[in-house]
Amino acid sequence: MQAGLIPAPLAQDGLYFGRALALDGDRLAVLASGEDVGEPGQPGYHENGGAIYLYRREGATWQPDGRVVPDNFGPLQSLGPAIALDGDTLAATFSDRIDLSETVVFFQRQNGGWAETGRLAAPPDEPGFYGEDVALAGDVALVGAPGSPAWAMPGNRGVVYVYGRGGGAWSPSGTLTPDEGEDGDNFGCAIDFGEGAGELTVAVAACSIAEPGVGDRVYLFERAMGNWAQIAQLEPSHNDALDIADIDYGGDRLAVATREDYTQDTRFAGAAFLFERDGAAWTQRTLPPAD
Repeated sequence: MQAGLIPAPLAQDGLYFGRALALDGDRLAVLASGEDVGEPGQPGYHENGGAIYLYRREGATWQPDGRVVPDNFGPLQSLGPAIALDGDTLAATFSDRIDLSETVVFFQRQNGGWAETGRLAAPPDEPGFYGEDVALAGDVALVGAPGSPAWAMPGNRGVVYVYGRGGGAWSPSGTLTPDEGEDGDNFGCAIDFGEGAGELTVAVAACSIAEPGVGDRVYLFERAMGNWAQIAQLEPSHNDALDIADIDYGGDRLAVATREDYTQDTRFAGAAFLFERDGAAWTQRTLPPAD
């Protein structure tokens, strides 16, 4: 049942309000990746720079709770495609359409507002699409880099970069890769923290572009005593390069949304898969067809 509607805050063509969402308790962050920042002809104006709108739930309604933009933009830089929210910390991908570089920018809630507190640039020789997805949990940030800028080039296994926060600053603290990765995996295209027995658990999707028959997968990792380890690998049934669009990890449940379903006659029909955990075993549940 729909509980409400948050309309676009501006009447602007190409606003793309809702391009990405991040929900944490009673707070919601919404990316408007096409918003023009500033006034045309004035210093600081940036066409399609993007902004993030914050909302807070009060009773049965959602109320505006701020607007966030980076401290400065380059000539063709813009926010997106990913954002993450955890408590008073907000992270967003910051893209440069000239050199195709990606940065992750962090904001912190301070004195009732939001302030930019730092940025993470892609490591040297990064394989591509750094920041395709981001995830936050306390003082841990994960940044996915699933492949080459050409996207369809073979050999893109992908990686997830792990960062830790100390003294208010973010610094590298390792990487995540699957135990048996393959060329064309594009590992890191979607990331979501969950709940488990360890200190932290996270699900990471591999959006395969390999040949038919080598399908998409979701890997589960757990951190215990400061060390990360892969604990499961899940594959949707009739998996044939389904092209994972998003995942949602709830600890004992994992939902996987895909753009393709090759059991259908139409292209890009899409599908949704649900996995449930019983002890250490995961079982795929069949979702009933829509009415």
